[in-house]
Amino acid sequence: MSGFLKLFSSNRPDSVGAGASARLITLQLSISSLISLLLIVLGGTITWYTYVSQKKNTLKTTTEIFQRSARQASKDIVMLMHPVDKFVGLATTLEKIGTQDRGERFELLPFFTQALRDTPWLANVSVGYPNGDFMVMWALRGNEFLLQQTGAPGNAAYFVKLVERNPGSKPVKHHLYYSEALELISRNDQLESDYDPRVRPWYSGALNKDYRTRTAPYRFVSTGQSGITIAKELPEKRGVVAADVVIESLATKLREYQLTPSTEVMVFDADGTVLAYSDIDAMQKMQHHANKNIAITDFKQTVLPSLYEALINNELAENKTVTTDTGKWFSVVSKLSDRPGRHAYMAIASPLDELTAEARAMAHRNLLIILVIILLAILAGLYFSRRITGSLETLDQQAERIREFNFDTPLLFESRIKEVNDLSHTMSVMKDAIQRFIDVSRSLSAEQKMERVLELVLQDAMNITSADGGAIALVSDDQKTLEYTLVRNDRIDLHLGGVSKSDINAKPLNLQQERDKSGLKPAELQVVHTRTMLSIDDTGHDGAIDLTSIRSWYESESYHCQSVLILPLLNRQLEVIGIMHLVNARNPTNSEITGFAPAYQAYVEALCSNAALALDNNRLLRAQKNLFDSFVQLIAHAIDTKSAHTGGHCQRVPVLAGMLADAAANSEEKVFKDFTLSEDERYELHVASWLHDCGKVTTPDYVVDKATKLETLYNRIHEIRMRFEVLWRDAEIAYRDGLIDNPGDKEKLRQQLEAHQKQLQDDFAFIASCNIGGELMDPQEGERVKKLANITWERHFDDRLGLSEDELLLRQSVEPVPAPAREHLLADKPEHTVPRKDNGEPFGSNLPGFDMEVPERALDLGEIKNLCISRGTLTDEERFKINDHIVQTINMLNQLPFPKELRRVPEWAGNHHEKLDGTGYPRKLGAGDLSIPERIMCIADIFEALTAADRPYKKAKPLSESVHILSLMRDDGHICPDLFNLFLSSGVYRQYAEDQLLPEQLDDVDIQRYIGA
Repeated sequence: MSGFLKLFSSNRPDSVGAGASARLITLQLSISSLISLLLIVLGGTITWYTYVSQKKNTLKTTTEIFQRSARQASKDIVMLMHPVDKFVGLATTLEKIGTQDRGERFELLPFFTQALRDTPWLANVSVGYPNGDFMVMWALRGNEFLLQQTGAPGNAAYFVKLVERNPGSKPVKHHLYYSEALELISRNDQLESDYDPRVRPWYSGALNKDYRTRTAPYRFVSTGQSGITIAKELPEKRGVVAADVVIESLATKLREYQLTPSTEVMVFDADGTVLAYSDIDAMQKMQHHANKNIAITDFKQTVLPSLYEALINNELAENKTVTTDTGKWFSVVSKLSDRPGRHAYMAIASPLDELTAEARAMAHRNLLIILVIILLAILAGLYFSRRITGSLETLDQQAERIREFNFDTPLLFESRIKEVNDLSHTMSVMKDAIQRFIDVSRSLSAEQKMERVLELVLQDAMNITSADGGAIALVSDDQKTLEYTLVRNDRIDLHLGGVSKSDINAKPLNLQQERDKSGLKPAELQVVHTRTMLSIDDTGHDGAIDLTSIRSWYESESYHCQSVLILPLLNRQLEVIGIMHLVNARNPTNSEITGFAPAYQAYVEALCSNAALALDNNRLLRAQKNLFDSFVQLIAHAIDTKSAHTGGHCQRVPVLAGMLADAAANSEEKVFKDFTLSEDERYELHVASWLHDCGKVTTPDYVVDKATKLETLYNRIHEIRMRFEVLWRDAEIAYRDGLIDNPGDKEKLRQQLEAHQKQLQDDFAFIASCNIGGELMDPQEGERVKKLANITWERHFDDRLGLSEDELLLRQSVEPVPAPAREHLLADKPEHTVPRKDNGEPFGSNLPGFDMEVPERALDLGEIKNLCISRGTLTDEERFKINDHIVQTINMLNQLPFPKELRRVPEWAGNHHEKLDGTGYPRKLGAGDLSIPERIMCIADIFEALTAADRPYKKAKPLSESVHILSLMRDDGHICPDLFNLFLSSGVYRQYAEDQLLPEQLDDVDIQRYIGA
């Protein structure tokens, strides 16, 4: 049964509260179970009622049968005893029955023989005499037991026993055997016999009685059989005539009243003495052991003692059900007619199970028939319920698919049941509506362009309502006007705004306007102000609303707006961000214009709510994107504004990188066939380009702006010039002192002064020229710088006064030299070196993989060292500080929570100083590590720096020279050759130059010289 239920049960975990885990029963099983249950109850009721009724009728019939049997038994016993009684009565009238002449007694044999022949149940007839003589004649009738007991030969028919008593002698017993013709066959005489009829109960009981007596059943002494003796005293007390009836005859008669094999039938008297019992063997067995009258209470294993007890206690009704150890018995005790003064009863008891066996059998047959009918009914119920519920199961499966948002399977189902067919149609409409709503919602959530969002919403609204057209107008950001952004009407082939190429040239509606010139309120403004839907089935019958602006879009001589539906677009704050109107809904069957049905209105209203959320999200996304872009550009502008040396670098690199990326994405060359840029990836590159130098905010200005070798926060060439001034003054003082001491050597001293001063001028000019950075410094020039550094001058002031704590900290390891003191013209002093404060780990533990040579010191401001810089103006420490901007860029960008579509911004922005040959920084990545966007960033950064005209430390290079330098970097393996070729062949270099370079930089470039070289 569990398997049967499992087959038809549903395990679907619907949300049904606490009982969600319970199994649900299908409709088919419910119908089948209901039919089966009704049939089972009906069948069980009919079976039970039939059984009870039949049992009741059976017991009633049994009672009647038992009572009729008792009456019949009474008659049968009378009829059984009547011939015997008649014979006994007749025998007492025989003349020779009481004769004392023993010879004459044999004349009675023919009479006895005739009586035995006429009465088969008569066992024998006998006569007892007062002197003790006794004569008995038995009818053998082939009874083996009787033949054996009497010793009669096999052909004997009758057995006669004579007992004769003579005074003074022992009694003589004669056994005579006769044939059927009463011919003597044999005779056996015995001298002794202890049988005396006078002491027998039947003899003594008949004395002094004028009526026939009847003994209780007893065991015959002569044959051992059980029976009843009927006796009557002879006239004049000449003896007693008796006749024996073997109890088997009565028992055989009682068996005729047994309704069942176990039925007990017994005849007993008021004293409880058993007169006859249907079970002859049991009766004889008890007589054999008891040798006395058998009482009904001796049958302890039967129900009879209980019946006798009920009888004597006057508890016996018409019938009685008695419960014993052997079960329940149904019994009837009836009084039998008997001789006057003595009552006899007949008890009939049958096991209730046997009496009701037929009723039970019939009940079983009925139950079996009903079970078969129920089974057939169940099968029929399953079949018809399957026919009935099959369609519902199909609809249930469709509903399950709808619940799982599976709309692939079409819902095509027809049923002859009207309600099912209507449900099928309703579910089909619901399925289409849900699918359409989900598709539109999915499209709205995925679409980022507001124009496409508007198109999707309006198109679906027109489809679901079968409208000719419609439009969407949005509220301006300042909440003052309502401007149409999309207008469509497929009936008249009108499409303005949205994704179309046509502009909407219409004046926005003023939201502050309450009434027009005619005093009517524009329909759009009413919807905006009330924030409720407005539906007009027939514009010709509704003059309270101004529909002028809506009609102006569509109406002409051949087209008229009859029905209009206007809905507000409400955002999360329930603010109206726009409206949508639809015109002329049509009946799908005949295309007649109708009003907008309420069901469609509800759908379109839900669609507008969804669209409003999508538009609001779109606005929020655009606002966030604009804010982000503004923030990114703010950082870039701050970097460019911070240093005049970088100028508009951060603004121009995104332009050039975007142009080159678009050229690579659109290129048909094999090397770029797998390179594409989605809109998100294009924006990702755009952001990376804007932020590629954001780390420069951490680079000191004096390092970024270092135009001379001695420049820090200021140009220290002035300090050295002042030292030369001191030496100039010292030379003049020495000249004047020499004139005082040697006036005659004036001319010689003047020539020496002029020569010294000229040398000072030359030396300073040389030092000043060394301060200007160049491409390469001659080693001899460095040696001259070191030689000039040995020149001394005298300091007269304390060099530790007016210093900051940091400056004093740098001098703490040097013993102070008191003034006056001799100082070198140029020196690399200990206070010129600034130690590192990062324990030699400038990158920290968050930026692994960096491979940049880290200087021992943070800064080295030594004058000799700086003036001897061989190339440019930067020391190794300062160049590391400059290059560290890319490390800071990566560090800063990695700390920003970029969304998924911008996750590669730190990587693309941080690798624009890497080179394909692995000599770049900060990670020394190779060609296999750099993606195309990163290679694009490298070229854009270099080319912008080469062509920039706003660098104060260099002249603007012409386009041809910049391309040539870029080609050299290509040849050295620094930049990607494929992108360099594309940069030239696509014309990106020329397009960028014309937009960003000065006119004087735009010279001719022979690109064939470089492409493919």
